[in-house]
Amino acid sequence: MKKLIFIITLFYSLTAGAQYKFDIMCSYEMCLNFGTPDFYDCKLYSSKKNSLFIYRNLISSADSLNQIEELADDYYKVKITDDRTYNIFTDKDSIKSVSGIIGKEEMCVVIEERPVINWNITDETKKIDNYDCIKAVAEFRGRTYYAWFSPEIPMMYGPYKFHGLNGVIFEIYDQTREVSFRLKGFSFNNYTMPEIDYSGYPVMTQKEYISEFKSAFSEIGNRVASRMDKEFTIEVASPRIKSIELE
Repeated sequence: MKKLIFIITLFYSLTAGAQYKFDIMCSYEMCLNFGTPDFYDCKLYSSKKNSLFIYRNLISSADSLNQIEELADDYYKVKITDDRTYNIFTDKDSIKSVSGIIGKEEMCVVIEERPVINWNITDETKKIDNYDCIKAVAEFRGRTYYAWFSPEIPMMYGPYKFHGLNGVIFEIYDQTREVSFRLKGFSFNNYTMPEIDYSGYPVMTQKEYISEFKSAFSEIGNRVASRMDKEFTIEVASPRIKSIELE
């Protein structure tokens, strides 16, 4: 029986409600390199109280389903990308999001406590775009991250969930370079953004969400098989999910 490896990244999204006020917007490029690099356009809106991180894959899901690679006889890898726009809202206590399942339109609310990242501020410094930056190191959910931040621009929220440094993060990457963020620019303004409306969505724990996520693989397998020859069969036992968070 021919087998498939699925490489999928987990993301989160939000829907609109009332309004939030933010003081600064930072534009980032995110790269996830889980075999082949994917690039994301990202915006981080931040105030002293909270932040909203918005990002989207620049490759469409339709294109990604065509990325089928034969690793060995009867063993294939299929790369699947979600090209919806996703967001992460963070305040001093929690991170709230609406999560999507690959291949399904249904969404659910995932709420977690805001993680405390124990940053080790080093003596290493360098200039990035004429700003004096300091190197910080931390462990976060299965990866070791290196961040370069500048206290010249005070800001406690960073891209994705990388919060707690007293300055804008110019660069952050993990030790394997599978995950990286690069600041492209920033501006100060009175930004007004939608507040999250969680009504109408079921609430899931992260464990429940992962279970639902994996259950969608049989349907995805059938879609892939329909593009193969008639003798091609699909086995999806324990899919390997590559993600920013490993634990």
